Amino acid sequence: MYVEGDGENRVRAGLITGALAASATAGAMLGIAWDEHYSPFAAAGRQLLAALAPATTPSGATATIVGLVLHTLIAFFWTFLFVAIAGRARGVRLAISAVASSAVIWALNAWLASSVLRFGNDLTAFPAQAVLFHTVLAGALAGGIALARVEPRKT
Repeated sequence: MYVEGDGENRVRAGLITGALAASATAGAMLGIAWDEHYSPFAAAGRQLLAALAPATTPSGATATIVGLVLHTLIAFFWTFLFVAIAGRARGVRLAISAVASSAVIWALNAWLASSVLRFGNDLTAFPAQAVLFHTVLAGALAGGIALARVEPRKT
C-alpha cells in the first residue's frame, strides 16, 4: 500500500494526485471559457504579473505560461493538503473526503482568497461553472489517491 506508508509514499501520492488535479481542472477551465474565446491562464498570468510588477505589460505567451504555472502550484498545494488529511481513506470515505475537500476549497476561495490566488481564478463566477469545476476537482482528488495505490509494474 503506497499511500499508507512512509513519507516518500505520501509524496508520490501527492505528485500523482496533483498532476491529475492540475490537468483535470485546467481542462475544466478551458472548457468553461471556450464559448467566450477567453484564455483563463493568460488572464491569471496577467493578474499575477500586474501585482508583482505593475509597470510591465507581458506578452500573451508569457502571461499564459505564468498563469499555467500559478494554476499548477495552487493545484499541488491543495492536493498535498488533501493527501495529508485523507490519504488513508478508501471507497466511500475517500469519495466523501474528496467532495468535502472540494467544497471547503470552494468556500475558502469564495470568502478568503485574494482573486489572484483563487483556484480557477474567478472563472467560476456563476454557480453552475463553480459546481462543474469543483466536481472535476473532487473526482481528480479521489482518482489521484486511487491511482497512487496501484502497484507499479515490475520489469
